[in-house]
Amino acid sequence: MRNDARSAWPAASRKRLLLAIYVDWLLVSAPLVIVQALLTRTLPGLAEVPFWTSILFFAALEFVLLDRVQWTPGFWALGIDAHRTSAVPAPEDPGMEKPRYHVDPRILASERWWTVLFGVFAVLSGVQGMTRWTMWSNPIPPIGIDVPWPASVVLTIAVGAAEVAVGICVLRLMAPALPLGVAVYGLQAVVLMLAWPAIPEWAEQQQMARRAYQGLPVRPGELENMRAMAQPMAAGGIAVVSVVMLAVGLRIRRLHRQETAAATDA
Repeated sequence: MRNDARSAWPAASRKRLLLAIYVDWLLVSAPLVIVQALLTRTLPGLAEVPFWTSILFFAALEFVLLDRVQWTPGFWALGIDAHRTSAVPAPEDPGMEKPRYHVDPRILASERWWTVLFGVFAVLSGVQGMTRWTMWSNPIPPIGIDVPWPASVVLTIAVGAAEVAVGICVLRLMAPALPLGVAVYGLQAVVLMLAWPAIPEWAEQQQMARRAYQGLPVRPGELENMRAMAQPMAAGGIAVVSVVMLAVGLRIRRLHRQETAAATDA
């Protein structure tokens, strides 16, 4: 019954399928990176595990989820229903069934390219925030509070996970997108204001740590430029993200109001 009802949905495009796989990769790679970083503190040999093993693990997991479970978080976030169907009503050979991918017509009709773009951006930004501390970044910018390293890591992961949730809510056009987005980016703005005097020095330290992680020397004038541009870039970035988030959130709220009004009239 489930497949019969959803088989009438529009077919998912190849671009949408690739985007769903990319979102799956982001959502799977984040916990992998975090677990590896934590285990490396007691098992240093894990640091030498090549990157391609993560790709193989993801490919195997994605295959199992799509072939057996017929669900992945990325496909769900983009409104894609994955199921297997056959031209024969009751095929004796399961091999006759082929995978079919359809899109929730409500999401497809109501989304816009810029809402999808922002949703994927929020997921990517959240994942980067959750994992960047494993490479070179300090868990949180200096705001005059001495936070123990374990607590700062937990806080960083929590804030990044909240931003990932914002992205998924936006992709699925869910009502919590607006309040959750305001809370997440509002918190980032508050941290930015509290850390404002220390941002140039923090940015310089970040760049030095990044170059050390990459095994590259710091270029002449690079740190001076970083100190000069750190505050304008930080303020401009959070301002742009906040404005776009507000536009996306208001659109989603308007859609829900229209759907509620239509349901009431019916």
